[in-house]
Amino acid sequence: PASLGPHTVRLRPAAHMRGELETYALHVDVEHRLQWQRDALGNSAARVLFRPETLVPQITFRVELVCNVHAVNPFDFVVDERSTTMPFTYPDALKGDLAPFLRLDDAALRSGSLVEALSKDLPREGNTVSLLVELNRQVNERVRYVIREEAGVYTPEETLTHGQGSCRDSALLLVRLLRESGLAARFVSGYLVQLKDDGLLPDEKKGMSQDVVDLHAWAEVYLPGAGWVGLDATSGLLCGEGHIPLVSTTSPELAA
Repeated sequence: PASLGPHTVRLRPAAHMRGELETYALHVDVEHRLQWQRDALGNSAARVLFRPETLVPQITFRVELVCNVHAVNPFDFVVDERSTTMPFTYPDALKGDLAPFLRLDDAALRSGSLVEALSKDLPREGNTVSLLVELNRQVNERVRYVIREEAGVYTPEETLTHGQGSCRDSALLLVRLLRESGLAARFVSGYLVQLKDDGLLPDEKKGMSQDVVDLHAWAEVYLPGAGWVGLDATSGLLCGEGHIPLVSTTSPELAA
């Protein structure tokens, strides 16, 4: 049995999720006091406090939520006409707010020869959305998806060195490449809901054989006019209705 210090729980869907959150509850099976807060980046965080003298052998946090997930078109956004072609410069009014999402000096984003070589191979000029799709595809093709149970996130250089990684590793590599392209990008941790494919579309490849809900990670890029747009390097697709963001941060450790 151990005494418990304060816990911060980041497991509440963010306001910019594509579905509609109908009900939400966070249950803690030890006597506690809970306060909902907003962190410095605007994410919901539950601050959970326990009696100092209480000793417990274990603790369980259980989330129950009901979300209305309906099909969306991930390309249903309009980019500001001044930003439809790359390279472009963010408006002066946005530069201060976006500065933390453009930094490349974070230790977690450490680069190396492999990252530099990949960055040089990426297209830099042309239609903005087309270039983002291509960049996302490149990461998807170069990094084989594996499940990693160990803690921590590979740096972008480590991910390319291994040639494989979890969703969080691919997401951070994508964040690095987006920022090198002069685009504001952030790391996102959340849920991925993939519903069973009932096979109603003839002559189409069958999808999931059962409903799957799991923790997931991806990247978001800021496009003037469109806002934050999600890119999932694990699938090579733009984020859709099944992506439920919980926390969006400048670096992965802030999303733990």
